[in-house]
Amino acid sequence: MWDDALWIFAPTGTLDEDRRVKIRWNFELPSGNHFTDAQFATLLQSAKEHLALIRLTSLSQRRAQRASTVGIYFNCIRALVRWMENEKFNLFNELDSSAILQF
Repeated sequence: MWDDALWIFAPTGTLDEDRRVKIRWNFELPSGNHFTDAQFATLLQSAKEHLALIRLTSLSQRRAQRASTVGIYFNCIRALVRWMENEKFNLFNELDSSAILQF
């Protein structure tokens, strides 16, 4: 479900059947807070929407992405969110080219 702290993707192919892709939204941040804490609600919603869009349709191929691909994107987003908290960024739209280069 959308608001669950744990998403488990249905397999999208034989390579995904043996190992279900799990996304844990309640990961810990450098401050000891968790990404599911109320203060991160807007950023969490944006991250979920981004991953859901990737899962449902590829920008280049117009078809759903494999669960394992979405898992890889989640790992990138998690690293970015942890860095953002350290650098005091609250929203993705606060990131400019300089911030992206720092990351």
